[in-house]
Parts: sequence; structure tokens; C-alpha cells
Amino acid sequence: ITINQIPKNKRGLYIIEFIGKGYVSRAVITKGSLTLIHKNTLNGILFYILDETNQICKGEHTGIWVNNTYYKSDINSGSIIIPYRTNNESSFIIYKHNTFACCSSINLNSESYSLETIWFIKEESLIMENKCTVILKPFLYMNNEPIDICLLNNAKICVNIDKVENGETIPISTIIDKVVLSNNREYTFEVKIPSKVRKILFTLNGEVEYKSIPKKNEQLSSVYEL
Repeated sequence: ITINQIPKNKRGLYIIEFIGKGYVSRAVITKGSLTLIHKNTLNGILFYILDETNQICKGEHTGIWVNNTYYKSDINSGSIIIPYRTNNESSFIIYKHNTFACCSSINLNSESYSLETIWFIKEESLIMENKCTVILKPFLYMNNEPIDICLLNNAKICVNIDKVENGETIPISTIIDKVVLSNNREYTFEVKIPSKVRKILFTLNGEVEYKSIPKKNEQLSSVYEL
């Protein structure tokens, strides 16, 4: 059986019925498809709609409906940015290109930041009354995606040293303010090592401003103990 009524260059859902001698048979044919891909970015969740040939869909009539809000694609790149939510939520969405649309359920994330730091310390420099050079390389993440470390505001380093004298623990604290961090280089500072040291605790502190919630900051820290 040859069916010529289905357009060659048109997506859609087609229902074909065969009727004969008191029997009815029905076939449902899906022609063409749309696929949704996404990733987390600094400005929101980045979406692309792909056609059945894995090409990015672009144009005036390409976009995504989320909770009665329509997010239109960029005409040139086809990118669609959906802002982060204030809380993680599962949403029913409709994504369309021209006259064809598909629906799906997707998890829309809120912003979540984390700070990780690699600390470099030469053990041979840990000598009493000597200055020890500490090198740190910080990494800032949003929803597990690396972002610019310069977005970490009010960065400072706290050094807490416990020394023992006459059986008593004496805490010594040092704070390094106005720490300027960079993606391209490590940050270096010096710490004087007192006598009879029991423990040294290094902490990098800072805060990140939320994009989705005005005037909300998240306090972050990364700790290393000797």
C-alpha cells in the first residue's frame, strides 16, 4: 500500500485507517520530531530546540511555554534563556518550532553555589618562627558548572592557629582582607609559624549575589586544616 497524502516536508501526527470486509485497522504515524537540550549558565538555564536532523531550530516562531510564560528563541543563535527559579520545581513545558510543538516535563533549578579551593603549602617551610608561603587556587561553581571566581565578593582569608604553652591551648587568629582572586593565577600569602603549634586552619570566605533573588547573597567558605 502506497500512501501519498502525507506531506514530505511537514511534521505531524497522522492517523490512517484501513477498512474492509467488516474489519478496521488503524495506524498512527509520527513524522518529524523536536528535541530539547539544556545546560546551566550564569544568566539562567540555556535551552536549544533541535529538529529531527539535530539542527538548531531558529526563527520568529520558535520558543518554549512555561507556566503561561513564553520564552522566545534568539533569531540568530536559536538560544532560549529561562531564568532560575527561587526554588527547584518540576514544570510542564511546551516547546515549538513554527507550527509543530511537543510537550514535556522538566526540572527547573534554583541557583546553588559552591566554593572549592586547592591549597599548596611546602611542609619544609613549617618551621617555628619562620614565614610559611601559602598558595591557593579557588574554584567557584553554580549548579555544578564552573563560573568566574571574580563573582565571589568580599573575599577574605582567615588563619586560625592553635599553639600550646604550659599545657594550655592559645588561639591566634589572622584575617587577610580585600583578597583579589583571578581565574588565571593563584593567590599567595605568608603566615608566620609560632612555636609549639598544634593545629593550623585556613579558611577562604566570600559571598555571591543571587541572580534570581534581588539583594540576596549566599555566604561561601572553603576550609583546609594542617
